[in-house]
Amino acid sequence: MVGSIDGNRPSPGVAIYGATKGALQSMIVALAKEWRDDHIRVSLVAPGLIETPLAQSVVDGLDNSPVRINLANRAGHITEIGGMVLYLVSALGQFANGSCFTIDGGALASGPFDGLSV
Repeated sequence: MVGSIDGNRPSPGVAIYGATKGALQSMIVALAKEWRDDHIRVSLVAPGLIETPLAQSVVDGLDNSPVRINLANRAGHITEIGGMVLYLVSALGQFANGSCFTIDGGALASGPFDGLSV
């Protein structure tokens, strides 16, 4: 499944979106337990801001913003998310089950005080 980091840290103005992504995170754990005897694996990829047509106006605004959105200081590319999905559906990802894989350029790892000098 594909969710969002909004499941962990919802954005203002889109509470329902964050709530549904949080629900997906709970659901993959429950489904992995329910389907274990059928050998069905369930995982979630949770991207941060990804350069897509829907997010293009936000991505374009990053160039002129002093705010760093993540540790990578850029939006992600769809191929970076696709690479994780490919891993999970391949034989290499057979041990992944009931887990959420965050691919956000370090957005969740960034704290509110990371830009301050100590």
